[in-house]
Amino acid sequence: MEENNILKKIKSYITSERKFAFCTTFITAVLVHFTCYSQLVSIADTFANGSYYLPGEWEISLGRWGIYFLNTLRFGIVSPFFICLISFFFLSLTSILINDLLKMKSKLLIIIISIIIVTTPYVYNILLYTYTSDSYFIAMFLSVLSVKFLLKEQRKYHIYGIIAVIFYLSIYQTFLSFTICLSIMILFLDLAKNKNNVKKFLKKSFVVIIDIIISLILYYNKINIKHIKYTYYSILWST
Repeated sequence: MEENNILKKIKSYITSERKFAFCTTFITAVLVHFTCYSQLVSIADTFANGSYYLPGEWEISLGRWGIYFLNTLRFGIVSPFFICLISFFFLSLTSILINDLLKMKSKLLIIIISIIIVTTPYVYNILLYTYTSDSYFIAMFLSVLSVKFLLKEQRKYHIYGIIAVIFYLSIYQTFLSFTICLSIMILFLDLAKNKNNVKKFLKKSFVVIIDIIISLILYYNKINIKHIKYTYYSILWST
């Protein structure tokens, strides 16, 4: 009975708009970023295609212990085609969440937003870091998912949001700004559409800030448990 309920929930979630957003994003990504996996385009700060690499003490010292966990799942193999497929999959899921948060119903608007997401220079830049790009797109997905959770009224979703923030911080900390900016944008849009009054806007903003602070505290405590000295990129230039 429980399995049937879960399947019903999954089927009800996969609406035509969400399927359309996923397919539009995935197909556009495959076409636009063709050179990344066909011509093996990469940058100097990466590893040879087809090689084996698992992040070690350097990544962990940067607070990115989540990359090690995710790279272990694909056995550390640096395969551009395989990694790009994983990246496009999570980018497509991210597109679904963004369209959901913006409450897009029009197929034309879904197409426009999906194409904007795929063709953003930042997306291409991430793909150039072949050995970690899939992990970064998972972090991007979690950063948007955290917004969806943190803006919910029920407290249990805030716990899920905090967990999502902690995990994506362990992959790539820069996505914290994505969570903050997207949360502010959604709250302002709801205020402009009179879905929130000023009091509710301030309350939700305060709750999001507190949840993010809690996430940061828990994240840094997790790093301290590892007893690894923090490293910063600036150290490289000062030596």
